Amino acid sequence: MTAKGCFTLLVRAIGLILALVIIFAIIGYFWQQNAEATDNEQYPATGELYEIEGCMMHLNCQGEGDNTIILDVSLGGWSIDFADLQAVLTEQNRVCSYDRAGYGWSDFDAGERNSQVIADDLLALLDVAGITEPVTLIGFSFSGLHTRLIAIQHPERVNGLILLDPALENDSSLYSDQLLQQQQSLIGLYGLFGSLAEVGLVRALNPEEMAPSAPFIPQGQSERYYARLSAPEWWYVSQQEFSTMITGESATIVESAGNLPTDLPLIVIGIDTYPEGFPEDIPANRTQNLQTLVAQSELGQYWVAEGVAHVTSKHLSQRRLSGSIIRQNNTTLKIASVLNYGDVT
Repeated sequence: MTAKGCFTLLVRAIGLILALVIIFAIIGYFWQQNAEATDNEQYPATGELYEIEGCMMHLNCQGEGDNTIILDVSLGGWSIDFADLQAVLTEQNRVCSYDRAGYGWSDFDAGERNSQVIADDLLALLDVAGITEPVTLIGFSFSGLHTRLIAIQHPERVNGLILLDPALENDSSLYSDQLLQQQQSLIGLYGLFGSLAEVGLVRALNPEEMAPSAPFIPQGQSERYYARLSAPEWWYVSQQEFSTMITGESATIVESAGNLPTDLPLIVIGIDTYPEGFPEDIPANRTQNLQTLVAQSELGQYWVAEGVAHVTSKHLSQRRLSGSIIRQNNTTLKIASVLNYGDVT
């Protein structure tokens, strides 16, 4: 066979492969669309949908009481993350969980997803839902940034703030260059998996087998959770939020806003368990930074959850916390109080 013949055969082979890839991508796309429609029928929204600037956002309010608590989950999480805690707190309060844009039952928003945008979205959602009275905000990890921002910019809307191992504006300064590079690489991976999810490959790979015992999945909610992780929106919004955290965009916004009000009832819950191989100086420095945050309020309290890691720290509240009333400077704050909390100081 001549060189020209070999080249022609190679071109045809490449063309055939590309044609097959396109065909499989088209089939996968429509399979994914059909599967998502089935998921939406099988797992309908647990709360109400409200239109915020052309996008539908999900808010699930349960219980009754003089105080309203808003639960806000970490990056990648959505309203069912706090299902157990919400059920307990509704015994004495009205408790609302919600889905940030792109998670759960809320529409994806391709625009900016920094802390200012997220804070504005939450306030707009509360307004449309008729929740205009001061609320207690409970934020975990990434959501610690925008819940703080709301408390700083709109103190009249917040009667208390509880932060579970929250992200801080100076976190990145504690990390090694190697760790920061690893985190930067995750931004691209989120985008890659989003593209794969578009054509059904994430669903085909089965997220449940990829992370069969993920500690952030609420008990009895695994099928519903993995259905959402199979959708591209979850990966894209996670990429957006993670990017604003790693690049420092969200942290800069919060830092520029200033300090928390000095009369704000505040509880910050830290941890003492970190992944193996984590830099030894981070725990002490994180604790110091969290205590510095607590000191912004004269009513601030700092608790340590012993033997609890970050990824499971929100579950400490689900296992051991219940609704109570704390009165500080005539402010009634219904928050999580200790039940058999021997490992918290």
